[in-house]
Amino acid sequence: MNIYVKLDDLKNSLDKDKDIIEIKEIQNKILNDKTLIKKIKNNEDVSNNELIIKYKHLENRINYKILSINKELKSIME
Repeated sequence: MNIYVKLDDLKNSLDKDKDIIEIKEIQNKILNDKTLIKKIKNNEDVSNNELIIKYKHLENRINYKILSINKELKSIME
């Protein structure tokens, strides 16, 4: 199987990933919250905001997945 097919399969799999879908939804909610966006632009503390907390949690989960993919790719390329 060619590497491009595998990468395309990986992309398709990630597009269907629950965490990625959810973080996109949270991101849209954040962007639509004018009050929250204003606070972010004014460098106010938003760390206790429910959307921000959920976003950071999902971001960590996705970053872990990316690290795992990178590790696997590194092992394949060696």
